[in-house]
Amino acid sequence: MSGEQLQELRRDIEALVKTELTLGKLQIVAAGSKIIGYVLLVLTLILLVFAVLAFAAFAAVNALALCMPMWAACLTVGAVYVLIAIIVVLMRESLFINPLVKKLSAILFAEEGRLAEQERLRKEALDD
Repeated sequence: MSGEQLQELRRDIEALVKTELTLGKLQIVAAGSKIIGYVLLVLTLILLVFAVLAFAAFAAVNALALCMPMWAACLTVGAVYVLIAIIVVLMRESLFINPLVKKLSAILFAEEGRLAEQERLRKEALDD
């Protein structure tokens, strides 16, 4: 190889590396924006669920206060919420952690799956 060809090869490699870095940055931004979108959605849903639970607690206490003292109604509703919290903590992996990991891995590794599928199809086309 001549010196001119080596210089051209070097420029091509530099351009390829810059393009790959840019592509990597864009993939990170795309995955990050999806993750941030899902985090905001989850935070909004959590806020709404807490509001619904608070109104439900007030309604339940007032309904139970018709047939028992107010303090007993508050203790009953509190006990139900503690029971629900214990159940949620015991089932946290199946309720929260596993779906979260599944969703995040789908977002982060979706591009790799598409690239692998494109590479497989390209190889099949070349073999034919």
